[in-house]
Formats: sequence, C-alpha cells, structure tokens
Amino acid sequence: MRNHAALHRAGARIVCGTDAGVGPNKPHDVLRYGVSNFATIGMSNAEALRANTSVAAEVCGLGERKGAISIGKDADLLAVAGDPLDNISCIEDVRAVFVKGKPIRLTQPDVGTHP
Repeated sequence: MRNHAALHRAGARIVCGTDAGVGPNKPHDVLRYGVSNFATIGMSNAEALRANTSVAAEVCGLGERKGAISIGKDADLLAVAGDPLDNISCIEDVRAVFVKGKPIRLTQPDVGTHP
C-alpha cells in the first residue's frame, strides 16, 4: 500500500483492477470493494470513483464509449445506496445494474444498512 500511495502522490494514473482471474473466492463483482480501499493511499472519494470509471476506461482504450455519463456512451451504470462522494463504502451496496441503459439487476433496499 505504501508503494501505491507513493505512486498516487507522484501523479501516476491508478485504476482498480485485477489480473488474477475469476473463481469461487473472487467473483466478477469484487472490484466494487477495491474502490473503498483507495482512501488508504490518499485518494479522495471523487478520485476513487474516477479511478474505477473514467480513468479506467481511458487506460483500457474505451474512453470514447465508457467511463462517464454522456450522450453517445454505453450507459453502463450502477445505482448504489447513498452518495459515494460522501461515503465511498456505499459503492459496495449495489441496488441496480444497467448495461447499455437496460436494467439487468434490481435489488430491494436493505432496511437500516445506510442512514
């Protein structure tokens, strides 16, 4: 984590990702938990969100289609419980997933999980 923090302070572009594959101990949706950890290297909540959206899309060469809510982009979205700019950990409580603007997963809110 110290190395990541030093890279962040030096201005390196950092994104949330893994190359360790998907398996029983690491399902497809684990990246949302990594975003919350960016605070430990000194990122603000807004920087952590960008690292997992617009910056990640740019690094992967997909910035023209993904990474931001904008006309002409794919409209791949997560709806979460709360405002991640105020509390980044609310990104872990996904309420709906949209791919190309169409809902693929909707969940019912857990009463009492977030104020």
